[in-house]
Order: sequence, then structure tokens, then C-alpha cells
Amino acid sequence: MGHDEVLRIMQSDTDSAKRLLKHATKVFDSMVCEIPSGIPYPDGVQRIKNASRELSAARAALNTAVERQSAFVLHGTVPDDLYTQPRKRN
Repeated sequence: MGHDEVLRIMQSDTDSAKRLLKHATKVFDSMVCEIPSGIPYPDGVQRIKNASRELSAARAALNTAVERQSAFVLHGTVPDDLYTQPRKRN
């Protein structure tokens, strides 16, 4: 796997993580804006907790993707999973 292909894969992973974060942010923000929504208390609280967890996971995924890409660009470090897992071409 060449340098350009690794960089393309990592950029694709970063772009996917950005889209996931954007979606999770929209969902969370819309839930917060709905308060009070008339949803019975336990259900409303659980929906917000779930949206908050998804937002945190999306932020963590973006952070991981950016760290991996930065390590590759700065130090030439190719993550092990790019050697072991076949990747789909976009």
C-alpha cells in the first residue's frame, strides 16, 4: 500500500468521523432545544443521555482519526489495522 493510498484512506476516515460528529451534534442540539418537550420525565432524560453518549463517541472517533492521520503525516506511522484489514475503494 503506497503513501498516497494510506493518506486517502485516512482522509476518508477523518471525513466520515466529521460527518458522524455533525449528525450527532444536530441530534443533541435538537433534543436540548425541545426541552420541555412534554415527554414523560424518565424517557426524556434517557433520550438526552443517549444523544450525549453518541455525541461523545463521535467526538472520540474524530479525535482518533485526526491523531492517526497526524501521526502518519508527521512521522510516517501507518496504523496496524491498515495492514491487516482489506479496505473498500471509494
